[in-house]
Amino acid sequence: MPAKKRPAPQEAVTARQILLDGLARDTELPELLSELAPLHPRNNTFPGEVFLRLAADALDWCGASRADPVALEGMRERLLPDCAFRGRDRHKLQFAVLAAAALRGGAEPDLLDEVAWWQTDDFWQYALFAAVAYIRAAASRAGVPVPQVCRGTCPAPRPTRITPGHVAAASEAQQKDLICPVVISAELGCAIAQIGGSRSRLGRGP
Repeated sequence: MPAKKRPAPQEAVTARQILLDGLARDTELPELLSELAPLHPRNNTFPGEVFLRLAADALDWCGASRADPVALEGMRERLLPDCAFRGRDRHKLQFAVLAAAALRGGAEPDLLDEVAWWQTDDFWQYALFAAVAYIRAAASRAGVPVPQVCRGTCPAPRPTRITPGHVAAASEAQQKDLICPVVISAELGCAIAQIGGSRSRLGRGP
């Protein structure tokens, strides 16, 4: 996704929260898609990246590992019985499911190279399906209701702490990950206040 078209971090937080709240209320997936559609810019992968990272968070939450992996066999039938996937739809879902697993393992999937040949503007929907499947899998694995997983994955696990010396770097990470809330340090808060005061004084004149 080109940087110039990158949505604001707050839109990513909103997309994540809508999906989690909807699953916690057992909202039907078509309704969730309709609610999230206004956040999707035309010909853009967003908010697909948000959902892939949410899926990776669900894998973290349930403790999946090489020694004890989440089984993907029969995932469509077991975890997405409310959706019908045929033909190329199955490949799209498979890519989103594996891309989320790659993210959780530390690899960054090449989304644009994959979705370019799809010639459709629906990657974000399949990323949502992948997130839903992994959240449901995490709930089944832990023997808890889906809402409990949604509450567990709602807070971003690794908040980005911005300090005066790392403002630029933290801002870039915030835009890239699109899921971590920003924790502003007391030092930065003071610095912002001082800058604001200086600008106010400059605007007053002698």
